[in-house]
Amino acid sequence: MSRTCASTSLLAGSAATATVAAEKPTQLLVLDEETFWWLAESSHEFSVGLLVRLAKRLRSNNDAVQENIALRRQFEQAALSDPLTGFRNRRWLDQTLPRIVQRHLHASEPLCIAMMDIDHFKQVNDGYGHAAGDAVLLQVGRFVRDNLRPADFAARIGGEEFVLVFPQTSMPGAISAAERLRESIADAAFDYEGSALPQVTVSLGLVELEQGVSPGQLLARADVALYAAKQSGRNRTEWPRRHARPEKVTQTPPQRGGTKSAGSRNRR
Repeated sequence: MSRTCASTSLLAGSAATATVAAEKPTQLLVLDEETFWWLAESSHEFSVGLLVRLAKRLRSNNDAVQENIALRRQFEQAALSDPLTGFRNRRWLDQTLPRIVQRHLHASEPLCIAMMDIDHFKQVNDGYGHAAGDAVLLQVGRFVRDNLRPADFAARIGGEEFVLVFPQTSMPGAISAAERLRESIADAAFDYEGSALPQVTVSLGLVELEQGVSPGQLLARADVALYAAKQSGRNRTEWPRRHARPEKVTQTPPQRGGTKSAGSRNRR
């Protein structure tokens, strides 16, 4: 089977950069530039054959480039996604939230952020095993997908903690969305391999973007609101008191034991 190399360099008038490595005894025909162009001008068959080979090589190179682009996108997607739930991860949030915040500030549009934590998740892991804990995370993830709008974002930032992003949404709308999600989880029956698990609930801390607040400060405020929800009995949504609570929203009483002491920061 015949092969050509360095023909592209000749056509481009640049120095040859190709190397040839033969795996078995091979006959090599070397053409200088003058002979090459003489053949191209005087032989129609030579010119057609050269064009066919160049077209095949370009197509092969394009295929390789597209494959590399697809692989790079897959690697980037994997690096920014949580492998268990398929949600975005902390790295994605750190990279993307500043742009989301800046866009909403520039457009003077409302934006709300919620920190969500699965209540007593450590008890599930300790009592039923980490595989059961993973099953709970997957089931909670399905409820998140079912209850968020297509424009909303969700990221799992570690363990049983999630961040929910509500673009172009003011506090009343975000409260309704967060409560709808919380209630759907509290009303669901969770199981692992056919065996029922204890009731699963979530707590949420919700805040709205304000001028002069950085993405880090916004997350910190949501974390404070989440801590308040934990301290108030779990299975509830907390937000700054200056925002009125919609009349249709009612907090569900705690479903499990009492709250931690005021000095405890353990949410699990």
